[in-house]
Order: sequence, then C-alpha cells, then structure tokens
Amino acid sequence: MRILSIQSGVAHGYVGNRAATFPLQLLHHEVDVVNTVQLSSSTAYPRVQGFVLSPEQVEQVAAGLEGEQHYDALLSGYVPGRDGVRALGRIAQRVSKGMWLLDPVMGDHGRMYVDQDVVEEYRLLCHQADIITPNGYEAGLLLKRTLATVEEAARGAEELSRMFGVDAVVTSVEADTRIYIAGRQRDADATFVYAVQRQEANFQGTGDLFSALVLAHRSEGLEAAVVKSLASVAHIIRQPPSSVFAGGMEMDLVSPAGQEAIALGDHVSLQRYIEKIS
Repeated sequence: MRILSIQSGVAHGYVGNRAATFPLQLLHHEVDVVNTVQLSSSTAYPRVQGFVLSPEQVEQVAAGLEGEQHYDALLSGYVPGRDGVRALGRIAQRVSKGMWLLDPVMGDHGRMYVDQDVVEEYRLLCHQADIITPNGYEAGLLLKRTLATVEEAARGAEELSRMFGVDAVVTSVEADTRIYIAGRQRDADATFVYAVQRQEANFQGTGDLFSALVLAHRSEGLEAAVVKSLASVAHIIRQPPSSVFAGGMEMDLVSPAGQEAIALGDHVSLQRYIEKIS
C-alpha cells in the first residue's frame, strides 16, 4: 500500500510518525508523512524543544501531495487542537484513499493532552474513518463514561463500532495485572478480547506503533491484524530499549530483534505473550 501518515514528528525517539514509518516500510508499504508538530523528542522528556504546525501549515503540506500521489490508506494520530482536527477532516476528504485508520489521540491514564472541544470534534470525525484505535481513556471520552474492566472494554468496542459505523479497537484497558484490548469489526456479530501482562517499563510510542501495524495487516481481517500487531508490540517491549531517559524508554525497532518482531507478528514464538479472552 501507499500510505499517507499525519501525526506528530520528533527528531529523537519513536513516537508518532517516527514509530510508524520504519515498521510500515519494513512490511513493504510506501509511506509519505506530514507532521502536525515538530519536536526534539516526545513530551515525556525533561527538556523538549520544537514547535506546533498550524492547521493551515499542515493543510499546505498535504495540499502539495494532492493530485500528485494516490494513497491506498490514510493513517492519522496526534493532531493538536480543535482546528487541527477539523483540518484533518478536510484533508481526509480531499486525499484519494481506500482506508482511513484514525487514532483519536486525546490523553491517557486519566489525563487529557487536548482541550475538551477536541473530543467533540473527534465524535464528529470518527464517522468518516474506517478504523479507530482509541485507548481505554480516549474511548471513555468518546462514550462519556469510564472503561475500567474487561467487560466494559468489550462493550465499549461494540458501541463505538455501531455508533460510528467503523472497525473499533479499544486498547490499554488496565485491570488486575493485565492490559486488555477489545475489538469489533464493522457489521460483525461478536467482539473479541485479548490480554497481555502489564510491564513496568514505560515505553514511548507503543500505541502509535500498534495502530500502524493494524493498518498494515488489516487486509487479513481485523482480529488477525490486532493479534499480529499486539504480538509484535508485546515482544518489542520485552527487549532492551534503544535508550533510557528520566521519563521512560524508547523502543528498539531497528535491531535484528526489533525488525523480527515487526515482520513476524504471526509467529507462534511472539504470540505466546498474548491470551485470547473471548
């Protein structure tokens, strides 16, 4: 596939477009990127410099691609501000695409990264997408309630799928010692749920990597895509990090072990880390 990826950009580390581009290329997809912010690193670092691109600047960059490139898929992640989300919607309407995976990045662990009006914009925008991949906190914002158990995660994925007419994958719902991921394919009769053991290590960009891999594997079916993507991410966060800083760790995507995890998500040695719940 030829993919247009619109999300955050960093000079160092693996979040946003840096977490998505190399894995997608490793899986033989062409990727063009448009950054919504350009930072020295993720905001988890003690010292971060850079700037936010205005909605007009993001649209201007995307406009240079319109008519010149045909895209089979659109991948979108962090977009700052209500006007930025609206600009993303306009870009999505103009760019020729076969599939749109929208990760409505708004917050995590009970903390919002964006203003409240962004939530309302995403409630409008999710109808245009084909796949959405909110984490448990973001799914709760969209549904106006908290998702704190595996049952609530499963119901949340089902409701989001029906509400927006999309494939819905709810990630990172923490309960007991595990993290649960629930998915519902559009027009499917059942919701699937998987679990992985919670890790103490605080790796950056795992959600961005997961969403990119789901898009890469979606042609195999939503559940198969989630299983392969989850297995890859679960294996990567069990490997030594590429670097460590005061706020967390960076994934190692480029070592032989990291590349193997990305390329072999369907291998039984990687899938031992995940458990099917329903």
